[in-house]
Amino acid sequence: ALNAALDLIDEEGGLEAVWNRHRVMGEAVRAAVDVWSTPGGLEFNITNPEHRSNAVTTVRTGSINSRRLQKICKRQAGVVIGIGLSMDSDNSFRIGHMGHIHPASILGTLGTIEAALHAMDAPVGGSGVAAAAAVIGEGLAE
Repeated sequence: ALNAALDLIDEEGGLEAVWNRHRVMGEAVRAAVDVWSTPGGLEFNITNPEHRSNAVTTVRTGSINSRRLQKICKRQAGVVIGIGLSMDSDNSFRIGHMGHIHPASILGTLGTIEAALHAMDAPVGGSGVAAAAAVIGEGLAE
């Protein structure tokens, strides 16, 4: 298993390339959440952008029921999003963006979340998917 993992890293161009992909995928997710954010609705759990991770983004849901969002994503599209941990499990969800994550999987996940938000008639500020696609496009051009 270790050799297979090292082969995948080598095929991608080394650790720097892997870390860059994680950075771009994280920036894409954060761009989507930034566009979706509204007062009383979605917002970043980590408010200081300098403290946000390239591994996972936690989104606070405000008035939006995170459990219902999770169920719609899973039942209607087969996309599993992580629910917040501990006492925040009903008020947040998580989007992972490291490991074997690529543009298609991130855009598919974000598109599913955005569609579920619309199905719930939840307040969103705009198309987070479009914002994420723009970030990914810039990242692919690097």
